Amino acid sequence: MADDIYAKIRAAAQELLAEGVWPTVVEVRERLGTGSNTTINNTLKAWRKDFLARAAAANRRPEWPAALGAAFNAVWQQACQQAEDALADARREAFAERDALAEACTALEAEKNEEAQRVASLRLDLAATHQELAQAKAQAVLLSDELATLRTQLAALGAERDAAARRLADAQADAQARQAERDAQARVELAHARETAERREALAYERLEGLRIRLYEQVEDERRRMQEEKASAEDALRQMRREHGRLSDEWRERLAEREREIGRLDGQLLAAQQAGSEARSEAETAHQALAALQAAWQQLPERMTALAGTREEEGGVPTGAIVGLLEAAQQGLLTPKAGASGA
Repeated sequence: MADDIYAKIRAAAQELLAEGVWPTVVEVRERLGTGSNTTINNTLKAWRKDFLARAAAANRRPEWPAALGAAFNAVWQQACQQAEDALADARREAFAERDALAEACTALEAEKNEEAQRVASLRLDLAATHQELAQAKAQAVLLSDELATLRTQLAALGAERDAAARRLADAQADAQARQAERDAQARVELAHARETAERREALAYERLEGLRIRLYEQVEDERRRMQEEKASAEDALRQMRREHGRLSDEWRERLAEREREIGRLDGQLLAAQQAGSEARSEAETAHQALAALQAAWQQLPERMTALAGTREEEGGVPTGAIVGLLEAAQQGLLTPKAGASGA
């Protein structure tokens, strides 16, 4: 097998020489496509010596003197040695260039590996960014759910307010009906009530005052409850605002390249703030309605007093009419209130 590679190297060198090309290690290796540089170099050295010896023998002329032939052989050997030295220099330059290319390839491979590591690191950072963005979206969904819960609670408060208004209207209608009935009964029993009119009148005033105080306390309790619920809703809204501010600052520092997503979250928060403003407006409207109701109840004694004066001018007996109006107001308002509470 070794003899075969040596023969191939010699044959390739002979072919190159026949083509007018002086055989070198690189050219022989390119011609063969295989073989180590050391084997090719050693085989070429032996082939060159044989070739030069054969050329010298073929070119030797017998008629030359021995001294001239020896001088020619010395010159020829020197020329061959110079050719060998030049070939060795060229080979060293080629090897140096090969080593430089190998080092450049190694550097490029290292740069490629570093670039691959940077790409992998960037991919990991991108995955982490996607995960953090998903968490931000989940936080936004939670804020939307809390806002929807607040809206539901405000709607329930509005329904309770409407129910209270209806109960109050029913109580007023019932009181008016009972007042009409008591007026008729008072006209019939007026003659029998004169001796106790003063006592019953004082008692009626006391009962009316107690009823007014109870109604005022109920209205005040309702107003305080509405204010507490409003304050609770506002606290929850402020908490959401603070949480949103904290999240916005954190994402703005860590994810500057996600400004558009943060802007979208800010838009959702603005919508939540607008919804909270609407809820506060509704609560303020309910408060104003309760205040108007309270004012109406505060004006009730004055209206009843005016009605008692009108009855006095028409019937000529003020005490019985006042007593009847006050009892009708007391029984008519307290009875529906108890029924409403039971319902």
